[in-house]
Amino acid sequence: MASGRRSKDTPLYGEEAIKRDLRRAKNRIAARDLKKARDQIEIDLAQKIKDLEQETNDLKDQHKVLEERKAQLNRALYNAKQAALVPLITDMNIPVFFKPQEQQDRLIDLYVLLQNIDEQCCVSD
Repeated sequence: MASGRRSKDTPLYGEEAIKRDLRRAKNRIAARDLKKARDQIEIDLAQKIKDLEQETNDLKDQHKVLEERKAQLNRALYNAKQAALVPLITDMNIPVFFKPQEQQDRLIDLYVLLQNIDEQCCVSD
């Protein structure tokens, strides 16, 4: 079957042999350059993967620290709401500072304050 091509094993002489050798040499150089380029792309991609994995780990660590800080602040807010106001609300025997009607007014003010704090906490969560 004739395909119009010569076999690579067919002996060539003269100018045709020189053309073939020149073409083969150019092909070898092009193949070597292509392999270098592919290898460099592979090295660059491997480095990029390594950098992105490091960035991912850094972001995970930062997220963990921020979540811990958020929990700490939520606990502090909750404790501040509960602990600071409990004696004022539960200890009704403070006639030294306020008269009985003023005590009742202060308790109502504290109740409104607690409601506002709760609403703000709910909005921030």
